[in-house]
Amino acid sequence: MDPLPSLPTSSSLPSARTRRRRSTLRVTSAIALCLFSGLLLASCFPPWPWSGLAWVALLPAMAASRILEHWRERAAAGYLLGLLFFGATLWWIGKVTVAGTVGLVLYLSLYPGLWLSLAGRWTSGHAPFHPKENLLASASLASAWVVLEWIRGWLGGGFPWNSLGVSQYQTLVFAQAARLGGGLLLSWLLVFGNGLLFFTGLRFRAEIRGEQKRALHFDLAAGLLLLTGVASYGLSVLLTTPTEVAQTLRYALVQPAVPQSVEHPFDPQEAITREISLTETADQARPQLIVWPESPIGADLLSTPSLRIPLLAWVGSSDSWLLLGTPRIQGERLFNDALLFSPRGQSLQAYAKNRLVPFGEFVPFGNQLPVLRNLVPFELEFSPGDAPVVFPMHDPSVRIAPLICFEDTFPDYACRVARDNPDLLVNITNDGWFTGTPGARQHLANAVLRTIELDLPLLRCGNTGITAFLNQNGAVVASLPEASGKAEAGEGVLLGVAQWHRPRPTLYRLAGDWIVWLSGAFVLLGIASPFGKKRKSQTTQQPDGPRAR
Repeated sequence: MDPLPSLPTSSSLPSARTRRRRSTLRVTSAIALCLFSGLLLASCFPPWPWSGLAWVALLPAMAASRILEHWRERAAAGYLLGLLFFGATLWWIGKVTVAGTVGLVLYLSLYPGLWLSLAGRWTSGHAPFHPKENLLASASLASAWVVLEWIRGWLGGGFPWNSLGVSQYQTLVFAQAARLGGGLLLSWLLVFGNGLLFFTGLRFRAEIRGEQKRALHFDLAAGLLLLTGVASYGLSVLLTTPTEVAQTLRYALVQPAVPQSVEHPFDPQEAITREISLTETADQARPQLIVWPESPIGADLLSTPSLRIPLLAWVGSSDSWLLLGTPRIQGERLFNDALLFSPRGQSLQAYAKNRLVPFGEFVPFGNQLPVLRNLVPFELEFSPGDAPVVFPMHDPSVRIAPLICFEDTFPDYACRVARDNPDLLVNITNDGWFTGTPGARQHLANAVLRTIELDLPLLRCGNTGITAFLNQNGAVVASLPEASGKAEAGEGVLLGVAQWHRPRPTLYRLAGDWIVWLSGAFVLLGIASPFGKKRKSQTTQQPDGPRAR
């Protein structure tokens, strides 16, 4: 008979103190890894230029999900990741409302926490690591991330700012993939790439330790083939851009650099005088369209006589179209409007902003939780408009779609606007509240993807910048220097001729966020499938280390 296996004696078992020390070390290591991921993610966005870090930024967090044993621990570590990432990229909002910024960051951090709590289901497997399972796990991680980014983009009014795909706004060859599935497809590809690198590392380690046989890494090869295909597609788009000009428009974008302050508001009369003075200078170039930013004046330009009279006097004498922003009071409701005056003021078209800024123009869930209204310094709330609007112009015959403030960060809304067949997107914004911060550069980065997704050019006019013209490939063709912290810095007019080709059809414009629905189905399948259960079973059977022989 075989001898009975010897049982561990009490002296060979780790003491309670040792177990606690190991547990503390495990949790501390996981937290450090997640904070490192948060730092890497923040470094992918302006003002930092390191967008390439997005391909590896989630590797430490994935490693943390293997270390932590319970989904609650992973959720807490992911929440810390979110606090660092969103805090480091959105701190500048605190120049207007510190309490609102804290509330926003605390809320947004829930999404990385939810993602990491799910991630352990796919990252916690042990050798042998098979190519098929690695591909499925990487796709599941990417799909979960995209679904959560999509929810963040609409829940409570939505705040899609700085989705992971936006990090590639300067890598135009890769960014062209947004034509196929929007910025969320870029996010999917980035997380998928992180996952493949992660599982490839685990497999190499297992092969070196002798835990599984060496074999070809078909999963890594398939991933590289996919990414090569994406880059090749982007290169072909850039190289085959039509050279035939379908439309042109002489424009003048007025950047008045009117200082913004809650405690010390700028004199409205001086602000309107500055805007008109700059406009008169621009009018000498005979532009067909003059654009003012989202109003830097906290008063209704048409209801305030001291502002309306000089404005309409200039409009009545000009041969240019004028697009501007203003608050508008209609009955008991307040709207953030874009107004288009025809030459000589013969007609007026209006659009009310649809997507309002949370904790800036309205308080999410403010009716259900009135205490949240204490987080913002404003007493009034704006009302959203009913639907997108396209302004038709004649002589020149151009259809322009106004986007106010951060509406150009909503891919689904811009896609909805594009279905009314505008020729040109025009964003008017007032980032003057955040002068001297990365806010305006991040705003521009988000806007770049809208031009690519829809193959539409974009004029951007900001109070303090960044005022620019973007072509249909997402390249900045012309821009004004951004305002600094000095009162007069950044004031100017951007004159130019916008030229664009006939919009090419894009899959995103036709099918919208198809990647979200595919990802949702994939996540549900990954949670319920035998593959997911197998990985969970392996996790419970073996520690993270060399396999027992």
